Amino acid sequence: MIAPTRSTLQSMVSICENFANKFNLKFSTNSDPIKSKTKCMVFSPNCPNPNGISPIVLNNVNLPYVTEFKHLGNVFDLNNNWSKDCLLKRQQFITKLHTLRSEFHYADPHVLMKIINIYACSFPGSCLWDLTSSDVDRLYTTWNSNIRQIFKIPYNTHRYLITPISKSLHLKTMLCNRFYSFYVNIIKSAKRTVRFLAHLGSSDVMSSLGKNLSYVAKECSIPIHELNKGLIREHCRYHDIPSDQHHIVDLVLELMDTRRDLLRIDSLDFYETCDMLYNLCIS
Repeated sequence: MIAPTRSTLQSMVSICENFANKFNLKFSTNSDPIKSKTKCMVFSPNCPNPNGISPIVLNNVNLPYVTEFKHLGNVFDLNNNWSKDCLLKRQQFITKLHTLRSEFHYADPHVLMKIINIYACSFPGSCLWDLTSSDVDRLYTTWNSNIRQIFKIPYNTHRYLITPISKSLHLKTMLCNRFYSFYVNIIKSAKRTVRFLAHLGSSDVMSSLGKNLSYVAKECSIPIHELNKGLIREHCRYHDIPSDQHHIVDLVLELMDTRRDLLRIDSLDFYETCDMLYNLCIS
């Protein structure tokens, strides 16, 4: 339950308490937050310690105040942002990457990329993150490092080569597409209140919804009302290929195929191929 004031929340909790008593139901309550499933949190960075606020009472028990809680696998905190949630999802992502790379070390790199996309890229709750934040950017850096390790290219390989080499959508494109799908779903929700809040948030760039919507439209160089998933997949890239570097991309892909014995260049042996590939990736 979410309420604008403490007294309103207490009224809502009392209604729930009366309903539970009527139908012989019980809430998990305890003054110790570890033992209680029912907790309270004040969404305000200026109130990290709400000891001065009167407690919310349920079943004659003062509900504990907490600074963060988990709901459906997503971490809410009192700052009303998703920095902690993004950090935890990134840690989980790194763990999954290590596990999958170890388990499928023998697999073709492109097959391994498909496995990672299926088993490691769910990121539940990512549609609520601030896609312009440094936390999300660190997640993109983790994705880039993973590509470099899987395809055995230098750690300082140019960013514009990451997507062509992997032949997979960049994580940035995935998250932007998922956010847009979320936006479309809530803006067309059957519930009037959800539609109202969606319209309200989408027109306010101070909100995460409005900020992300403007960001995706800007990245695609398309007005918000013209956005669609196909255009986002086409235009929302992590790093564009410089206009004078397209031939470098083609050459890098050919050398990678040569290194994997999928292509033969008579004038180059394996070591010369690796040296040339290394130089092209970082020069």
